[in-house]
Amino acid sequence: MLGSEIYGLQVMEGIHAPQYISHDKISVTMSDAGVHLTAENMPVDWDSQIGSIIHRLKKTGLRHNDIIPRNMMIKDGEIKLIDFSMSTIIGQPFHQPWPNNRLLKIIQRDGDEKMLRRAINYILNKQNEWKELQTAMAAIGTVRSPGSSTRPGWMYHDVPFCLPQVTHRKNTGARARAIRDAYNLNGKHGLDLGCSVGGMSFWLNRFGAGVLGVERDPQSLRVAHALKNYYGIGGVAFVDDSIWDALTYARYNDFVVYLSTFMWVLKERGLDVAKATLKRIGEITNVLFFETSHGDAMAGGAVKAARLDSKDAMDALVREYTGFTNIKELYIDKAWNNRRLVMFTR
Repeated sequence: MLGSEIYGLQVMEGIHAPQYISHDKISVTMSDAGVHLTAENMPVDWDSQIGSIIHRLKKTGLRHNDIIPRNMMIKDGEIKLIDFSMSTIIGQPFHQPWPNNRLLKIIQRDGDEKMLRRAINYILNKQNEWKELQTAMAAIGTVRSPGSSTRPGWMYHDVPFCLPQVTHRKNTGARARAIRDAYNLNGKHGLDLGCSVGGMSFWLNRFGAGVLGVERDPQSLRVAHALKNYYGIGGVAFVDDSIWDALTYARYNDFVVYLSTFMWVLKERGLDVAKATLKRIGEITNVLFFETSHGDAMAGGAVKAARLDSKDAMDALVREYTGFTNIKELYIDKAWNNRRLVMFTR
């Protein structure tokens, strides 16, 4: 299988693999692959490197077919695969005879992506955390709690991790980047009201903020905690509570994120409570990131009934009850009924 080794190294071009140098009839010369990957030398961006490795394999049209811990190295912070002798071109038959038929069945069933994740989990001893995360993600949405609009098996937010995720609502990362571009998040602490699976909380934490997420849907919270535990994130915490109850005991925060959850407060608790949440936010922060949802989604009827189904009416309400005077439009989600992400400040 020397030909497979040579071809695999050549098409990888030294990206997440050693650089091919030369070969003869019995061997291949390649660049230094570094040392074996261990928990101690695992790079901090290992998760994003998983995505990069899979992307590289797909781009080259290659299946490695033997991604196991002993075939994973690290050199200058980059995870590198070695031993391409079992590799095949995607869509082409596997080598015959295969040395281990049981392993071949696993490779055919799982492919490189699952094998890579499994190898990383084994090295980091995170098999149990990964199993819990997968179980929590699979169960989400199977029991509907008030205010939950998550479909069975679908997460509500995108999260900033390399996951085989299906999301109900996209562009969480785009919203977070819009917030980062308008506001210095480094060293700041914020409150994420109605955080669902923690997508926005994790994104803002990646950009330098500490975040407390508030969510009352137990299945969403289970996913949020599973993500936090699996990735070992210390700058994000979650509390099981309603928006109103969390605001009653909240202390000062550098910023508050209050997106489409406002509609649900309006729908379930009425206009007076919705106004009271805005008033309370004005007491505990000077910066509010708010999503002006003008009557769409399942709670949209309440917005229309309150005559808040225009940007001017919604903006005026927020200004009146928070006391904020400045407004800056950050992001319009054209794929989601043109919802507007707005920053209010004093």
